Amino acid sequence: MNCFVRKGVKELVRPAACEEVARFGSTLDLIKAKLAVESLQSNLKDVALELSHGRSPTELSVLLSDYINLALEELGSASISIER
Repeated sequence: MNCFVRKGVKELVRPAACEEVARFGSTLDLIKAKLAVESLQSNLKDVALELSHGRSPTELSVLLSDYINLALEELGSASISIER
């Protein structure tokens, strides 16, 4: 990110403003990550409920795969890197 303000020909750096923007971005990423994890947690509870109601392992496997992919997508939008 460029945090420069052009003033005539000279460029002035504003590190405090840059740091504030970076902190805001980091905070937003953490909030997005928290929401993604909470969503996955809720979805896993649903899978456990479905399991107790006798849903087939094949159906649950597909459901789990979908939930995991959704969580990875949500974490990706939060600029969180996931190693697989």
